[in-house]
Amino acid sequence: MQAIILDYDGVILRSEIPKALGWVLAALYILQRLPEEFFQRLRQGERSAISVAHSLCQREYTDAVEQVTTLAGMTRAETRDRVWELLVLASHYKGSLTREDLEHCRNAIKDALIFELCEPIPGAMAFLQLARHRGLSLGLVTQAARKDLEEQARSFHVPLHVFTHIECVGDVFYARMSLNKKAVGYALACSHLGVRPAETVAVEDSTSGIEAANAVGVVTIGVKDPHNRQDLSGAALVVPADLGALAQDDVLTLFLREEPQAAIEQLRLSFREA
Repeated sequence: MQAIILDYDGVILRSEIPKALGWVLAALYILQRLPEEFFQRLRQGERSAISVAHSLCQREYTDAVEQVTTLAGMTRAETRDRVWELLVLASHYKGSLTREDLEHCRNAIKDALIFELCEPIPGAMAFLQLARHRGLSLGLVTQAARKDLEEQARSFHVPLHVFTHIECVGDVFYARMSLNKKAVGYALACSHLGVRPAETVAVEDSTSGIEAANAVGVVTIGVKDPHNRQDLSGAALVVPADLGALAQDDVLTLFLREEPQAAIEQLRLSFREA
């Protein structure tokens, strides 16, 4: 095996909660449970307002945040539609605003929440540097648009240069695609990396991401931290916490020398023995 392809959100950047907060707060604004003045402070990126909003959601809307985090891995439009159903329509909303307004409100505060509340995952950073040093080809497949990815990478010091190829499913190329967009992303990433899917491992933290990689024949490893409510049973191996568990010389040697299924079987045995 020569290549490992990683997801971004939830694997490299701890972003599930901040992204869910954006949708929940937008829904609360649509439902008139957030004052206009307060929402404008969020739009302006006021740190004290973000802190208050974060505390409010932790205290009073934990179920809503948890519901939205389970949508990780969906496209923006799919997430918008599900949030509209789960939070707005479920609250018997009778106003004139639409799901497009929900998305507009969420987009108005998204970046402020991300840049204030997200953080890189230390184990992933260690894994990236060591894997690159050991000669593994690294790919990245993300639902984000490249512009957003690059802005976040600069802010959080994510070393995008370690990736041989990056596929951004949020880009215009994918906009009108009716197929499973992330599955197409994995297929294209394998092609650009010069590897067959069956010789490649993908690291994902969502049900839909695992399904997308599996759909093109890529072997999957799931990463499950304490906040992750996703069903990762479709992965060949689930690693608790983060990729730090794999940031070891003997593990990367295994990935370099063995086919994915054989490497994962040995890893499964070693985790079981530990």
